[in-house]
Amino acid sequence: MKRLSFILLLIVFALSGFAEDLWFKPLIKSRVYESALQEDAPVSKKTWEEYLPISPYSSSESPQIKLNRRDKVFRTPLDSRKIFVHSLRNYFTARQDSSMFLCYQPLSGFGELQVRILGGTEYMTGDTSEKEQSTSFVYYGGEVRMDCSSNFYLYARWWGGHHNEYLDYAEANSLHLDSFYKRRDTSINIDNIEGYAAWHNRLLGTVSLGRGKWTVGNSISGNVILNDACNEYGYFAWKYNLGSLTLGMLNAVLIADSTNTDYSYKNYEEKGLALHRIGWHFSSTNEIFVGEEIIYNGRILDPSYLMPHAFLRIAEHNLRDRDNVLIFAGWQVELKQHWLSYGNIAFDELKKSELFGNWWGNKWAVQTGFGFHTSMMGDDFRIIGEFTAIRPWLYTHKALPNKFSHDGMPLGYPKGSNLIDYTLEVNVPLGLGFILNSQGSYTRQGSVGNHFSINYETRPSENARWLDGEITDTARARIMLDWRMLAHHTVKLGLQHVEIIDGESNTNLYLGWHTEY
Repeated sequence: MKRLSFILLLIVFALSGFAEDLWFKPLIKSRVYESALQEDAPVSKKTWEEYLPISPYSSSESPQIKLNRRDKVFRTPLDSRKIFVHSLRNYFTARQDSSMFLCYQPLSGFGELQVRILGGTEYMTGDTSEKEQSTSFVYYGGEVRMDCSSNFYLYARWWGGHHNEYLDYAEANSLHLDSFYKRRDTSINIDNIEGYAAWHNRLLGTVSLGRGKWTVGNSISGNVILNDACNEYGYFAWKYNLGSLTLGMLNAVLIADSTNTDYSYKNYEEKGLALHRIGWHFSSTNEIFVGEEIIYNGRILDPSYLMPHAFLRIAEHNLRDRDNVLIFAGWQVELKQHWLSYGNIAFDELKKSELFGNWWGNKWAVQTGFGFHTSMMGDDFRIIGEFTAIRPWLYTHKALPNKFSHDGMPLGYPKGSNLIDYTLEVNVPLGLGFILNSQGSYTRQGSVGNHFSINYETRPSENARWLDGEITDTARARIMLDWRMLAHHTVKLGLQHVEIIDGESNTNLYLGWHTEY
């Protein structure tokens, strides 16, 4: 029996292959980040190699410290004086050498452990000269990446930071306070961790277990199906390829927005997210997909929602119709060289007779974009326009734990619902390590059923028109100049302006420095 088990294990590993990018990674996403900590973590071995070459101390100028790939190697910058001087020089130059804090390579081709440290500081200020309208943020952390036998890989990133002054302004405007934090007399402290363990097998597909954020489909202003403008959450995911078809499944544990607190104890509602997606790739860059998404509470990892090939909505009906279901579809198409189009559609309770009517339960959203991209100065130049329209009440529910939210942040479109939004983003490489990323948007939004926190049982009418209620027009502009000044250093300088037409306006300035080694 043991021999048979060993043979089966060898067969499984023999059939294992290179782990591909997970299906949730969008092709089109905004590149306007006010903080380096907001940027996405790598999702596959391929990304690791592009970001960090395997031989961390190889250099044509320093052959004496080149790695011997046939030996077990454990390296740090403190191994010798020569290695330390070499690493320090690379840290303060623009040379794209792959020096890092620690590297361990047990056998050639078998695997590798890489450890990096990171840190930085950020400064944000409002549009007034008052010191109270500003705050600074200092952070530090580390990354761990491990690749084992070409089919199993690990990633984790942790950081901790604090605001030390003008805490009221920081609490209202910080980019990082999207979950639990501690406010003391002189500081606001926050930390964050994300990561995953993923294994790929040609027979079983790609299985991943981790803590992170997901999105479905392409967008630059925020996705209408599943958006990542929230804190990370724990998940189990699976992906399988059937030729040009891809099956994807996600089941995640969320945090409800409210809690019953009894001094020494917090009792949160159990809340989960189940999602499956079927995609058809009719070429390497063109895809059509459909799927279902369910927010549920009162139990975790419901077995009825672990089937990637079945209709989850029917299972939800047979579970007493107590959960919140969203059905979605989307596409991405390369029209011709350098030109592309994409779209996302989401809908909830529809009546065919009321598809274009004013029944309140006629909840749906459409999002579509069109863009141009090309190579310029060694980077990618992009210009993308996007249109988003969302009916009232889409992300709401009568059972408040079933709202499309996680820990007080939206899982749906980040600007809400009952709106029409126009967004344009331009990404321009300027050379010498400079990239200018800018985004402008104009949003018209009604006041009825426009936020996930509203209970739809409180609706004022059985009818809901587009832009129902008091209409607010909002213009937004975001401009970020990223400077890759050295191989291990990035400087960010940016501005965000929000103007409510015939109302208030708000401007924030950003300055940040980020380093990784």
